[in-house]
Amino acid sequence: MPGASGAPLGHSRDPRCEGLALPMVVFVLMVLGGLVAAAFYLGVAERRAGLATLALQEALGTAETGVLEQLAGWDVVRYNSMPVGSSVGDTVRRPSGEVEVTTRVERLSEALFLLASTGWSGSGATVQVGLLVRLQPPPMAPSAPLMASGPVSVGPLAEVWWSQADWTKGGCTSRRWSGAGTKFGGGNQPTGDLEDFAQWARRATKVVTPGRYASIGPAGGKAGCTTEAPENWGDPTGVSACRDYRPVVLVPGDLTVVGGFGQGVLLVEGDLTVRGSFAFEGLVLVGGSFRSTGGAGRIVGSVQAGLLGEGGIWLGGRARVVHSRCTLDRAALAAGRAVPLGSRSWLYGIK
Repeated sequence: MPGASGAPLGHSRDPRCEGLALPMVVFVLMVLGGLVAAAFYLGVAERRAGLATLALQEALGTAETGVLEQLAGWDVVRYNSMPVGSSVGDTVRRPSGEVEVTTRVERLSEALFLLASTGWSGSGATVQVGLLVRLQPPPMAPSAPLMASGPVSVGPLAEVWWSQADWTKGGCTSRRWSGAGTKFGGGNQPTGDLEDFAQWARRATKVVTPGRYASIGPAGGKAGCTTEAPENWGDPTGVSACRDYRPVVLVPGDLTVVGGFGQGVLLVEGDLTVRGSFAFEGLVLVGGSFRSTGGAGRIVGSVQAGLLGEGGIWLGGRARVVHSRCTLDRAALAAGRAVPLGSRSWLYGIK
């Protein structure tokens, strides 16, 4: 029943409540707007973080790929002949012309190298990667200056020595060798196993046409070493830019050398004849026979003959052969491939 005022019973209005409704609605809308803004901001931030992570991963993958490609395609001639402390670098670009990765190979010591790579992503992220590697030389164990499957003959004026001191102030026993050691026939005779000719032939870094060569020597002068020249077999004198170049030279036939000098590993499938004053430091492997006649030829390292059939050694004239473990180790190291260090080989940096 309506009251005296005409208002329905139970529906009285409080003016204070009507004054709070609007502010509460505005407050709720503000809270909801803040939550929406916060969610939007977090979404944008998460997207940016995801894009940044993706860019870093892209740059990291590019940099690591650059290092691994260097390792897989190790250039024995280019890298193993680098002087200690030197470095060489390359740049790879995308089809658009932008730089994708720059790589660098730095020689830290005789056997230790640093492979460094800087990779970029399309978003501008930059990652630097480094890998420490060492040269792993092929096995080499010639224990005597002369070894052959056939007879070994040394003329009355020729000399064969086991060096007693491989290290001098100038480094390995070399052309400066003074003669201190044990002479052939003084209680030491050739012993041990012959080298595997085929194994070394697979490591050849230079193939030279069989025939007669009047003079072997470095090419390029002090400005650089022209390793492609067939008569350039390095420089054991150390006066040219080829002083660290020690190739594995393969001659698929007979070879006659008259003069000059070289270093590294010399592989001759046929017979090898040395005349004049030809000098070589390293390992000489001959499939047939080895003959040194009519001159003061000199080999520091080791000579083996008759590796592909019956063949002997005839050392005539004033030839001299000196066994040097140090020289042989350097020749083997120059033919080595790079392998990562066993632990802590990777280095990372982010710009």
